[in-house]
Amino acid sequence: MPSVAKVLKYEGLLLTGIALLVLVLATDMFVRFWFVFVLGPACLLGGLAMDLGSVTATLRRRTAKFGANAIVFTIVFLAIMVGVNVIAKGYDIRWDGTTAGVNTLSDQTVKILKSLKAPVNVIGFYAKGEAGTLEPLLKRYASAGGDNFGYELVDPDVHPEVLQRYSVNQRGAIVVESGERNTIIFDPTETGVTQAILKITQTKTGPICFVGGHGEASVEDDQDGGASYLKRLLENENHDVEPIVLAGRAIPPTCGAVVIAGPNRPLSPEEASTVKAWVADGGGLFLMAEPGAATGLEDWLGTLGIRLNDDIVVEPFVSPFYGSQLGVTPVVQDYPQNEITKDMTQPTLYRLARSLNLDGNTEPGVLTLPLLQTSEEAWGELKTQPLLESGEVQKDPEDLEGPLVLGATVEITKDADSPTADPDNPASDLDAPGEDEAKPALTQGKVVVIGDSSFLQNAMIGQLYNNNLALNAVAWLTGREETISIRPNRFEASDIFLTGEDRAKVFFVAVIAVPMLVSMFGIGLLIARGRKSNT
Repeated sequence: MPSVAKVLKYEGLLLTGIALLVLVLATDMFVRFWFVFVLGPACLLGGLAMDLGSVTATLRRRTAKFGANAIVFTIVFLAIMVGVNVIAKGYDIRWDGTTAGVNTLSDQTVKILKSLKAPVNVIGFYAKGEAGTLEPLLKRYASAGGDNFGYELVDPDVHPEVLQRYSVNQRGAIVVESGERNTIIFDPTETGVTQAILKITQTKTGPICFVGGHGEASVEDDQDGGASYLKRLLENENHDVEPIVLAGRAIPPTCGAVVIAGPNRPLSPEEASTVKAWVADGGGLFLMAEPGAATGLEDWLGTLGIRLNDDIVVEPFVSPFYGSQLGVTPVVQDYPQNEITKDMTQPTLYRLARSLNLDGNTEPGVLTLPLLQTSEEAWGELKTQPLLESGEVQKDPEDLEGPLVLGATVEITKDADSPTADPDNPASDLDAPGEDEAKPALTQGKVVVIGDSSFLQNAMIGQLYNNNLALNAVAWLTGREETISIRPNRFEASDIFLTGEDRAKVFFVAVIAVPMLVSMFGIGLLIARGRKSNT
């Protein structure tokens, strides 16, 4: 009988402790596991009643005081746990432990939310329990957006009139609205919501015009060497994209910026004059020049202080399997001070790139700055043909020493009252202000030059921060500097969605069944050993 009493006492104490744990950590499980709340105290009281004499003797011992202290400390600990849970419900404090930062809003999203000039409201049409990660995501938006961001989740089965109001015909739709403008999306991710906010809050610039006809990467090409993915990214940022041909035509004045993505044949003199006139009239140009390929714009670039080197950039790297290697895929990890890359903290990757020489020989009113720079270990290989044919390379004394410039930006300014610059020399009429009067400087044109186009092609634009570089360059050229930022991370958290029944089963096995069985076995073993030692 004493052994049975001991088992009941200890098992009752264990089950009571588990019941309290459930009460503190998972109150909603009370209905499912009510028997634990009944069984624990019943076993404890039954064991005490069966061994009342022993209990009375134990209470008189000195150890009873220590036991009482332990009970008091346990009660205090549980009270602290309850208090922490109550306080935590009132404050939304989060720590993102993921290396990709998937539970933290991106720099782009935070910038957009901080710059909202009118309230934005998001309505998600989800039945209860179906919203998944959308609700915690919108909570982060609301925290960053303050009074200018609100959201609600509407059960379409309960409120069909709201569905009708927004002409939505299925659950899972998300309406993003601001004033009289709204858009409907079905992408419950940060990328989807942020792009929708951009669409309804920002006015469009003119289309981004991609020049064709010289072997450039095409926005209509879905192959690895095409730029169709970049087109989608630009459209997601509220830009239209339009292919154009320069032969015998002027650049449409509606273009927001012009992109020439790696021509393998030079522009004709007439086409080159068209491009120079575009920049002289205040347009933006994004030029990518491949190694060994003439662009037809070399002389004009010289007036901007840029010379295209006839090399291929080689950079050492360490392979985990083959040790130190030489490659033609330079990685830029540190960026010079430049508006386009000011927020970039991760590398960008290139393939078969040429370097630029910024000689500083510019006309007055031309500001040329480095944009991309390699490591000191890189060099510019001048013997390009053997490298391309055999893939073997070694550094020679005549090769260009690193660090090398892979990209540069140019701003051309003129005085407010000065005449229009000569299209063939856009900086020729840039007069310095007189000593007696200061004239405001106005941006006349912007140019971004990079010695590689592969970084924005479909095969590579998703690598590292390549997409941020391309999109930030376009934002700078179109005068939308406020959108220069780091976009939402493409990595998503791995989520497992459990039904209420699944959750209950997992909870019962992990929190109740396994600890209870292990503890019961341990208690039985201790009692058996105690009886053995007494005999």
